[in-house]
Amino acid sequence: RRVQKAKTRGEVGSWGEAEVGKWQALLGKAGWIAREICQFSEAQVYMEERLQLLRERHGEDTPHADVASALDDLGYLLSDQGELDGAEKLYRECLAMQRKLFGEDTPHASVATTLHQLGVLLFNRGDWGGAETFLRECLTMERHLYGEDTPHEKIADTLKALSLVAYRQGDLEQAEKLTREALEMYRELYGQD
Repeated sequence: RRVQKAKTRGEVGSWGEAEVGKWQALLGKAGWIAREICQFSEAQVYMEERLQLLRERHGEDTPHADVASALDDLGYLLSDQGELDGAEKLYRECLAMQRKLFGEDTPHASVATTLHQLGVLLFNRGDWGGAETFLRECLTMERHLYGEDTPHEKIADTLKALSLVAYRQGDLEQAEKLTREALEMYRELYGQD
């Protein structure tokens, strides 16, 4: 609420980078806490305020890592609430910004996460082909980031998601192969039990 009052008084424009950084982090944390206690409307207000503050500071169309993070967080919240249209729009904007920031073909953990989230969102919408496209790109990037033969939870999660896509597409052989690969990786990470 203090940010809103400062905006009304015209003070936000005079804030330095440190003050904006402090407030955007606080708004982000408040949003996540509200989400965790199922205060979704309040969480959305905090996250939207964070995004607006960052866009005002860095420019509406200027790529910035904090803006991409705010887009991703708000997209995640909307997706959680079943608002898939709004979430997809935010995820796609986030992905485009991340690619401008980190490079179109440069593997980056944040890009991989957004690809995964878009893939899952499209899966939940019933767009198996779209889901597969994003999840395959995510898997390729994760294997590049974490190692082709290195067990990693994110790789296992993406394999599991791809197995569900294959199942929905009717490719039971591929679904089983991917499920077994994910299960083997989870066992390597967490043990047999």
